[in-house]
Amino acid sequence: MKHITGKTIVITGASKGIGAATARTLAGLGAHVVLAARSSDALKALAKETDGIAVPCDVSDYGQVEALIDQAGPVDALINNAGLIDPIAHLAQSDPEAWGRVVDVNVKGVYHGLRAALPGMTARGSGTVINISSGAATSAL
Repeated sequence: MKHITGKTIVITGASKGIGAATARTLAGLGAHVVLAARSSDALKALAKETDGIAVPCDVSDYGQVEALIDQAGPVDALINNAGLIDPIAHLAQSDPEAWGRVVDVNVKGVYHGLRAALPGMTARGSGTVINISSGAATSAL
């Protein structure tokens, strides 16, 4: 996978789980990883491990995502991985504010990443976006 060497790849939700594993794998293949998450302590540790850059970022805030992309420099790939699963509840018992927070991260967060990264990718004529979702998206309560 020599085509990954030296590429700048932004990964949201990078502080744990799929995001952290992806960061380790891509860094091991020679990518320059820019790691974003709300959990700054875990993010800093992973950045040190992967020789990446840690950028604390809440993807539900477009300004923070725009700053993330600006700090990353020319982005070759964006991996929209940040997501929330909780709270899980039947619709009739769900908390509207908590549900709104999930939408802000899981839906708006993806849009914010795309909106911030695509202009640079379009201008350079290249770039890759990978949107990750969980199996929870296919199973209704």
